Amino acid sequence: SPAGSPAQLRITLLDAGGNALGDGLTQRSLVEALILSGSYEVDTDPVITPEPAPPTTPAPSLPPTTPPPSTDPGSVPAPPAPGDPTGTPSPGDDSPIPTVDAMTATPAAPDGQPTPTPIVTSEPQTGMPTDTPTATPDAAAARRRLAQTVDVPPVVTAVLVSSTGQVPVSVVYDPIQHYYRGEYITFTAGRYFLDVRLYGKRLNIPNYQFTAVLAGAEHTPSCTVSGTGAGDAGPLPAGEMAEFTVQAVDANGNRLSRGGANWAVLLESATDTDNTLGGESWVADGSHFLRASSVTDLQNGRYRVAYRPLVAATYLLSVRRGGVHVSGSPFVVDVRAGPTVAAQSVLTCDDAVEGACGLTELPAGNQGVFYIQAKDRFGGNKTTSDDQFFYSIVGSGGYSKDSVTVARGQAFPGQYRATFNTEKAGPLTVTVTLRGTLVGQVMTAIIPGRVDAQRCTLSSAAFPTAPVWTPGQEPDVITITARDTFGNALTEGGLTFDVVMAKTDASYSVTLSVTDQGDGTYQSTYINKEPGEYRVTGRLGLESLPTQSLSLRAGPA
Repeated sequence: SPAGSPAQLRITLLDAGGNALGDGLTQRSLVEALILSGSYEVDTDPVITPEPAPPTTPAPSLPPTTPPPSTDPGSVPAPPAPGDPTGTPSPGDDSPIPTVDAMTATPAAPDGQPTPTPIVTSEPQTGMPTDTPTATPDAAAARRRLAQTVDVPPVVTAVLVSSTGQVPVSVVYDPIQHYYRGEYITFTAGRYFLDVRLYGKRLNIPNYQFTAVLAGAEHTPSCTVSGTGAGDAGPLPAGEMAEFTVQAVDANGNRLSRGGANWAVLLESATDTDNTLGGESWVADGSHFLRASSVTDLQNGRYRVAYRPLVAATYLLSVRRGGVHVSGSPFVVDVRAGPTVAAQSVLTCDDAVEGACGLTELPAGNQGVFYIQAKDRFGGNKTTSDDQFFYSIVGSGGYSKDSVTVARGQAFPGQYRATFNTEKAGPLTVTVTLRGTLVGQVMTAIIPGRVDAQRCTLSSAAFPTAPVWTPGQEPDVITITARDTFGNALTEGGLTFDVVMAKTDASYSVTLSVTDQGDGTYQSTYINKEPGEYRVTGRLGLESLPTQSLSLRAGPA
């Protein structure tokens, strides 16, 4: 019978002829019949005080009409007539005493349903001794007194017994069908023994072995998962086969011993969204997903699941049936990368560190930072930091640096940090190797930084001495070169400069217009017919550029 479901059985009492005992059978008459036949013994016999011996006068002869003693081996002495202490049947009372001979117990189907396979059954057969010798008058009298004084227990009781306890069986007599209907429900699967008692005495059920209570249907939320493939033993190595077992369980916690269920298994890479110290809250990020390579039904309630994760990551392992998760699903499974492979490892920058990426154009004077992400042969990120990467930086102006990367820290396992700093603008080459094997090489550049008015320069072919302008001569040109703090010439325009020419004696001053050339230089032209000593000053907003001296001399008359 299935665990957790009501089960029924039928108990029928039969007489020696195989006839079911019906309404005429009472508790008292039945127990008296059992006792008188010598087939029933109580656990504690009442103390019976012997009666005084009867007078020695000869007993009167029986009337000729008295039936002779029965030779039927299945018969038992008749109950005494009122006032007859000898146990001798009363004259004219030839009704046989009912006897209980055997019991059958078969499952009863619910109303309107076909009868299920019997749990317990037996063929009617004589199970009560019928060849008991005729009792002596004293023994018969003792049995009669015993029958009248014994406490009569319920007619039929039953209980299921197992190694873990007992399950009561509710027994009700059906006076129409003349049998006892038993009903029970047990929630624990296993083997049970059906103990049926008639007036407290256990009945031997022919051909009966045991009652099997089977697990019910699969209850997915109660089913369990175990094995290294579910993360039980810690991180899994990438590229190797992983396995775990699904145990089918019913709603009462009983393990099923049969197969036939279908399971959906999916691994999805996940990200920890809990920013608190020590906290974890994994959410599928959709970067990688993997389905089970195989799900093998072992036909015993267990299912072996195998999969091969190639990409190292933290995964959420979902085991579902009909869209419902098993107990504990989804499971967090950590897949660790294999040995580091130089060709798979990559150079990268951190977008959170603005303006400091050493793999793209970097302003002069800023520290360049880049990272190496160690990866295994499947392209999975390493989660340990036991590698040693070398890097080399070669830039303009003879700048170079050769060094070893350092681990980025526990928050970034498998990542390594490299830095450099150069003040000279120009082309830059970054090279990274692992155990002599090239990881990556990047060609980039150092660009000028922000303009510094004090490092900008004024230049002109007329500096420091030139003749005054004469007709037919080209105007003189003054060029402003915008530079950063390190003297690197800017390569883009967009600034606004002014140029002032003033005599040193303050007798003359003129502000020249300046044109942006769009390449970091600015030009101003002038025609000066006044000889003398001048100071030429450039201005960038409120800041002044370094001043240049200009001496204009008069030409020949």
